[in-house]
Amino acid sequence: MCCDSDTAVGCEQLSEDQARTYYVDLNGDNTLALPGSQHCPYRTINAAITAAKLSTDLNTAIIITPGIHLLTEQIDYSGLNTATFIVMPGAIVQSGGNWSCFKAASSATNVTITGGGLIVAVNASKYCIEGTNSNSLTVKNISLLNAAGSCIGGTWTTLKLSNVLMDAVSPCITSTLGAGSNVVSVNNVSNVIALATIVWQVQPLTVDSNFTID
Repeated sequence: MCCDSDTAVGCEQLSEDQARTYYVDLNGDNTLALPGSQHCPYRTINAAITAAKLSTDLNTAIIITPGIHLLTEQIDYSGLNTATFIVMPGAIVQSGGNWSCFKAASSATNVTITGGGLIVAVNASKYCIEGTNSNSLTVKNISLLNAAGSCIGGTWTTLKLSNVLMDAVSPCITSTLGAGSNVVSVNNVSNVIALATIVWQVQPLTVDSNFTID
């Protein structure tokens, strides 16, 4: 239930940090959602991004709550500056078609994807996370799965990985650094192989046949 001014049910006194937080929940409603409110979450991630871009605040957070978030469109985080996507443990963000799950069609600066959840791609030519040359992205403490292709692809200005579990039928990472780009930082990712100086490729991880996702 969203804020009822007569009964105060669902009404929250928001701190400055809370006001920069956007919740996404399977039971949310994009038309009734309020920034910073757990009682009035957004239904879709792109709706939360649109709301976040209306604000001039930096350090925004988009929190994706547990459940299977089956995407009907690509998550386009273009235009975000210093923002964090928190895919909570138990949350699964899954592509529903011929597109990458997360991709900025244009510039996005200092964006982080984290949270302990799972991002799933299902297309051989698309990715869990795809970059363009104007992207600066950190991926940490999260799992990526593509049963048809690679987990991370595209071109990056800056790409930093830390504590990322990946599984794919193709190389887990197939990415290129753009002209004038910063050094790619890869930490705590198994079997990292650098091909030349601008292409990173990670061999598929071996996953036990009893592997389950809770």
